Order: sequence, then structure tokens, then C-alpha cells
Amino acid sequence: EAFDTLKQHSTTAPILVYPNIDAEFWLETDASDYATGAVLSIKCPDGDYRPVAFSSHALSVQEHNYQVADKEMLAIIRALETWRHYLEGARHKFEIWSDHKNLNYFMLSQDLNRRQVRWALYLSRFNFTLIHKLDTSMTKADALSRKVDHAKGIESDNSGVTLIKPEWIRAQHVVVEAEEGQILDRIQSHSSDLDLGQNWTLEDGLYKRDGRIYVPGDATLRQDIITLHHDNPIAGHPGQSKTQELVQRNYWWPGLATQVKEYVSCCDQCACMKGSHNAPAGMLQPLPIPSGPWQDISADFITDLPLSDGYDTVLVVIDHFSKEAVFIPTTKAVTALGTACLYLSHVWKNQGLPRSIISDRGPQFASQVMRELAKLLGIELKLSTAFHPQTDGQTERLNQELQQYLRLFIAEKQTDWSDWLALAQFSYNNK
Repeated sequence: EAFDTLKQHSTTAPILVYPNIDAEFWLETDASDYATGAVLSIKCPDGDYRPVAFSSHALSVQEHNYQVADKEMLAIIRALETWRHYLEGARHKFEIWSDHKNLNYFMLSQDLNRRQVRWALYLSRFNFTLIHKLDTSMTKADALSRKVDHAKGIESDNSGVTLIKPEWIRAQHVVVEAEEGQILDRIQSHSSDLDLGQNWTLEDGLYKRDGRIYVPGDATLRQDIITLHHDNPIAGHPGQSKTQELVQRNYWWPGLATQVKEYVSCCDQCACMKGSHNAPAGMLQPLPIPSGPWQDISADFITDLPLSDGYDTVLVVIDHFSKEAVFIPTTKAVTALGTACLYLSHVWKNQGLPRSIISDRGPQFASQVMRELAKLLGIELKLSTAFHPQTDGQTERLNQELQQYLRLFIAEKQTDWSDWLALAQFSYNNK
């Protein structure tokens, strides 16, 4: 019985059924290195799926270079384009079978190239479910994607192709032979006691790997090598990346990139002679002049002071109109809510609520708690640009004045600075 069944299937071609738009469709797709294949089937009244049409297309020269996932998706796109008049707007949600599991995440991906974005937009026109199946259950689509006539001309696809020939590249050696010889002698004298393991080979007293010489941990020797590849007239004072590339052609040591960056950034001739390629700074815009006292204020913290009565930080508050300042001792760990309580106890009870507060982006001012509190009280928070203290220059200058005052009077005993804040506040406001 099994032999008769096998003989019947081997001698009988599948019969195509007429498509019924009211029935459920089923799409199988597959892709090989040179072609795509697809089978469109329909659910018959007896519950079995029978083929409606077959499709097989060869890949173009450009499509041969697609990645595997893109080839599999191309097979789906081609099948949908071929049978769009059946599948777009179908009455029932149809299934698409593929043996590439990664396609299940295609619609969820957030990093698509332009071609994949076009495909994703096209897929949105269809109501389907993408299902992963093992390749053993995808024999029909797999056979259509491997038609022998589509494989012609790709037997030696991209084999033995050299994109950039070695003779097209010329490495310029900037090391002067005499100075290089002296450096190699110094490296040999320091390499006698080294044991770098199997990754390095010892040749002529020098440890080498990938054509590069290991430079021992002599700070003077390493700096001389950088100097030779940066200050030399043949090198011409290149930038950080080019100097590093010149050094790494022949030498290597741990932390090379960091040392080159520090050396080039401290080069006096580069700083004096090279022009700046940065965009010019914009015009400075002064802060608007307040219409009354304690309407617009600034606040900042002076942190990491010596411990004094449990305090290590000063909250500095200054009025933009009258220039009056308030110095409040606190701790570095103070929260946004704690900052609000300090303002309530030392400033609000005398001056009331301000209209705006200018501060840096510290967590005490930029937190969600402070934002919500300011919103409820009708206060506008103005946070300065990151790493740009000039935005709140008045408070920064006041911080310098306060620190200078404290240094003058607590130079010998630095643990009682909190007792001097009241005198410092009076001294500043009385000037």
C-alpha cells in the first residue's frame, strides 16, 4: 500500500484549483542564494489546502549580495506583489510560512534601512500572520527557489575578487632611520627581561605581533616615539588620530591612544599655529532685568567643604535685582524636597515666592519633584546649559567671593566655617 501511494504521487502532477476569494489563503515562501520561490494555496471545502499558483524568480546581480534575512523577506514581497489581487483585502487573515525565524521580528525592529522600510510599508497593506516552519515542511517552496536554470552564471559569484589591491596602497614611513635605530636599541635594552607570552614572538631582541614592536614601560622612551611621529618635519604635527595611526604602524603599548591624545592636546606649536574649525560662538544674551526685588533669583551649591557642625555644603541664593544674597549651610546629600524646605525656612519667610529661579542641572533643581513643586507654586525653573556655568555667572562669581572670605578667616581652623556664614552674608550685603 505504501509503495502504491508513493508511485501514485510520483506519477501524478498536482492539480491547480480555481481561487475562491471567500476561502482562506495560505502562502509558502523560500529563498536560496540565487532565486526565490513561492506557493499560493487555498483551503478547499474538504478542509485540505490545494495549490492555486507557483512562482519562481531568479535574483538580480544586486540581490545576490543581500543578506539571508533580506533574501527571505524579498521572497515574501515578490509573492505578495505577484498575487496582490488575491491577498490584498482578503476576507480572511492568511498565513505566510517561512523557514527563517528572524523574520518574526521584522515588524518589531526599530533599526531598518531604507529598503526594509519600504518593505515594511508594503506589508502593512496585508492582513497576515508570519509563521516559522522547519525547512523540512517547506519542500515545495524550497524546490522552486532552487531551479537549476536560475543558478547559471553564479558558480563563481564574487570569488577571488580583490576590492583594493595591495599595490594601490602606499604606507609612508615617517621615522628617520638614524633616530629609529636609536629607539630600537633602547627598546632592545629594555626588552631583555620581558616575557609577554605566546601571543608575541621574539625577533632580534624585539617582541613583535602583527608587524608591531612592543615598547616596554619606559615613559621617556614612549614619549620620544610619539615626539618622533608628531614633531618631526616629515610628520608635520598631525592631529590625534593621525599621530596615533603613524605610531601604531610600527609600535604598540598599553594606553597608547590615551598617551597620544594627552601629548597632542598639550603641543604648544599646534595650539599656536593651527586654526580652529569650531563654529563661532553666538552673541551673548544678558538675562532680563527684574522689575522688583526677589522676583528673579539664582541658586547654587558650594559642595565638598570640610565638615563643620555636620554641614559640608552651602546653598547660595542671590536676588538679581538687589544683589542681596543668603548663605544657608546644608549637606551634599540634600534632596529636592530638602532644598525646598531650606528655601522656605531662610528665604520665603522674609521675601516670599520668586517668579523664576535660575540654577544648574543638579538633581536638587532638575528632579521631577522640584519641577512639580515649581509648577504648583507658579515658579518658572530656568536650568543652565550643561557644562556652561556662564549662564548663571552672577551666582558663580558670588561663590568665589564667599570662598575667598572663608579662606581669609578660617585658614587655621577649617572646621568652623558654618559659624562664619552669617558674618559673610552681612559683609557681602553691606558692600
